[in-house]
Amino acid sequence: MIFDNVDFEKLKNVDVRTINPAELVDMSEIEINSDLPLDERLRDYIKKIKNPYCFRCGNTVVKISHGKTEDTIDDIMENFLLRI
Repeated sequence: MIFDNVDFEKLKNVDVRTINPAELVDMSEIEINSDLPLDERLRDYIKKIKNPYCFRCGNTVVKISHGKTEDTIDDIMENFLLRI
């Protein structure tokens, strides 16, 4: 896995009711360099967003999750970045 040092379990368990929205990254301000190889794009995105499960879009706090599948977070992030 390319994110060995990221505790995704901790990130996805963030409680949006107790988080300070000002501490969340605004996704609309993130720029992704599509010239980078996919692995580097993924690392860069995670570094910038800080928590791919909980972030802001403007003033709106967003918390995402995905259903039980055999897809890994790597698979999901790869598909996401290929679409944008």
